[in-house]
Amino acid sequence: MTRLARVGSDRVAGHLDDPSAALPAIAHELDSASRITADHLRRSLAAVASPLIVDVRGDDERAAGAIAGSLHIPLAQLPGRIAEIPRDHPIVLHCAGGHRSSIAASVLRRAGHTDVSDLLGGYAAWVHQGEQAGQRGGSAAIRYRS
Repeated sequence: MTRLARVGSDRVAGHLDDPSAALPAIAHELDSASRITADHLRRSLAAVASPLIVDVRGDDERAAGAIAGSLHIPLAQLPGRIAEIPRDHPIVLHCAGGHRSSIAASVLRRAGHTDVSDLLGGYAAWVHQGEQAGQRGGSAAIRYRS
């Protein structure tokens, strides 16, 4: 129940013992959540209408490395800073490993943002994918601060 409160569902009336059995009956009421890979994000950044990347990690995590051009809004600050994120632009959220960005995506969707994705595997996947492609430090698009 704690995790539900983190995504804005703080009035839980109950739970399902077997969600997989209940979901087919309400499938028409469900929305899917967009999740993209690091490779897909890199290709998207080369497009004319590239997404805005929002980094929801903490300050210390970001100080160790960041995706260049990303907007930094730690998850705990997101509800109070949603106005900084445009509604008419694709948004990709990331954290270190993918959990917090999934929560952040839910927060934005609940606030009315429609084109929202989160990065599968988070910043770790971004760096790893860049290393697999032979790019030092994961990508030329990564900015490191000492």
